[in-house]
Amino acid sequence: MGKVKKIVLLLAVLQCMIILSGCWDQKIFEETGFILSLGLELNEEGELIYSATMPVVEEEIEQDVEVMYTTAPLLREARDKIRNTSGKRVEGGKTQQILFSRELAEKGLDEILDVFLRNPENPVLANITVVEGSPLEMLQLSLGYKDKTRIGFYISNLIDQTRKRTSTPETRIYDLAVLLHCKTIDPIATYMKYDDKKVEILGTALFKEDKMVGDLNVTDTGILHALMGKKQTSVTITGKTAMMLKAA
Repeated sequence: MGKVKKIVLLLAVLQCMIILSGCWDQKIFEETGFILSLGLELNEEGELIYSATMPVVEEEIEQDVEVMYTTAPLLREARDKIRNTSGKRVEGGKTQQILFSRELAEKGLDEILDVFLRNPENPVLANITVVEGSPLEMLQLSLGYKDKTRIGFYISNLIDQTRKRTSTPETRIYDLAVLLHCKTIDPIATYMKYDDKKVEILGTALFKEDKMVGDLNVTDTGILHALMGKKQTSVTITGKTAMMLKAA
């Protein structure tokens, strides 16, 4: 009887090894394109310009970042066009930030954010940022930032450091979604600009519901954080700002 039990146990183990094999859905790193930064803006015809950066791991290619872009009327269609032209399995789970042009942010972000929230492949921890100018142009110029890390990590570190100094807010997809649907206070987001040398944090993009309606500089952003009861490091108050506070 003991021998029979051992045979049955061995067969059960072998069956589990076959059924629970974890290699059928493996993702090979060299064959996968991880989106680190995602840019969204509108062209002159009102269509969406979808741009993305992905790391390049091939040794024979000198450039370590690839910038891809396409245009389409809808976000899902643009995303599928990128996947159909990449040559890699495009994954969005590592996206560091979503870069909206100011023009698009002023028109409203609710429908676009809904696409990200409904797809489990999309990251809800990506930073929401508004760019003064074209996100695509910024991503293309970032290829020349030889003294900087990859643009996705560069912007993430920049937001993190300026947030610690209360010069800009930290607003991720889920933060914006919660504020839009609970309707307690209006959302805010990081506001930035760029040139051919660097990216610069300008302060805060102000929203009324899902539409951008204005902005604050880094000094006024620090005061906003203080009024919201958040920990301050230091705030430099100019004469103009002091007069505004006194009037308030």
